[in-house]
Amino acid sequence: MKTNNITEDKNSFNKDFFKDLTVLYIEDDETLSANVRNIFEALFFKVISSSNGIVGLNNFKKSLETNNKIDIIISDINMPKMNGIELLQKIREYDKDIPFIFTTAHSDTKYTLESIKHGISDYIIKPIDVQTLVNNMQKVYQERANQISIENSHKKLTQQNKELESKVESEIKKKRRARTSYIPVLKDGYHE
Repeated sequence: MKTNNITEDKNSFNKDFFKDLTVLYIEDDETLSANVRNIFEALFFKVISSSNGIVGLNNFKKSLETNNKIDIIISDINMPKMNGIELLQKIREYDKDIPFIFTTAHSDTKYTLESIKHGISDYIIKPIDVQTLVNNMQKVYQERANQISIENSHKKLTQQNKELESKVESEIKKKRRARTSYIPVLKDGYHE
């Protein structure tokens, strides 16, 4: 089904994947924003909408202050007050890894290179195909989730390694004490 330059097909992705996620959606086109937001609200736990980069940045900062974590950001590039590239730069000052996808009507190489420089996760050309956008959101968020899982496993293994090293060191000290405590007994017990 095609409505207002948005193609909707919700059957080709895992709906359960999104049910606990919060998305920050920044779009200055009110009609497009309303249409995409309606679709997102059916998929995500929470959708925070912003009409420009400044409002988007303030919503992101507020989420950090209130511990209401945003899981993924979708933003237009060309917006009034603060464009998407400037927003991406500011967001990266707070979170260098949060998945961030640009939507834009332009395939400008300058924007593409600048966004890559600042760690964009993906880039979608308008008109937005919601199926493609949602599939890409799932892909980039899954990559981030995998990265977090690897980092957590690394931390856990590092902690377990430290605990094992401590146990080994403790056992070595016990053995040394036990060995040195037998030496005087042997010396005292041995007479010619």
